[in-house]
Amino acid sequence: MTRPAILRTVVITVVLLAIVYLLTRHADHALQYLPVLVILACPLMHIFMHRGHRH
Repeated sequence: MTRPAILRTVVITVVLLAIVYLLTRHADHALQYLPVLVILACPLMHIFMHRGHRH
């Protein structure tokens, strides 16, 4: 694996572990902010998945 691929894997793993920790230990707090996170996910998906609509 190349260095960026390893870094991407590590970042994804850390984010997933943080999500699991929040949902298992602080579910009442985490679920309170779920609607806000869904709304914030929309612009982030456009930025990172569409790469600013540059084809």
